[in-house]
Amino acid sequence: MTLERAISRVNQIQNTKRKNFVRRTFKKWGLFSMREILKQYPEYLEAMLPADLVIKRKKAKAKKTKPRNDFRARQLAKYDIAYHTTDSSSKEFNKICERIASFTYADLKKAPILLTVTLSREKYQYSFHWNADEREIKEFHALANKPGITHAELQKYRESALNSSVKF
Repeated sequence: MTLERAISRVNQIQNTKRKNFVRRTFKKWGLFSMREILKQYPEYLEAMLPADLVIKRKKAKAKKTKPRNDFRARQLAKYDIAYHTTDSSSKEFNKICERIASFTYADLKKAPILLTVTLSREKYQYSFHWNADEREIKEFHALANKPGITHAELQKYRESALNSSVKF
């Protein structure tokens, strides 16, 4: 260790002791703390007090989170963009807000995603896991929109998809 480094370290320790003393004294005496501080540190200036009372804290590290690619997260991201780009006085803005609220509520409840399909005037609801990939739902939706498809074929496709990718 060099002499300059040692002197720097000693000054750092003395400053830390002084700041801790000033903080404790100010906490105990409040506005009358200058008198007590001057007893311990006669060279102490009133202008040094605000700087010594500030506690420097290290910035918290950003939490690492995996990107979510499930259907609701992707829809919420799309609606977030629409929310910021739509005029707040329009009816469309209210619909966007309602959709954001419903998606957020369902996401918090981890409710299954229900997709209603109407084929030849028959309605069926297909249920997907709450965090199903957007790709999976879009593929099913595209298949349901093919001309000539039946609910039985959709059900077979759904069962085969469930067997190939089981979610826990």
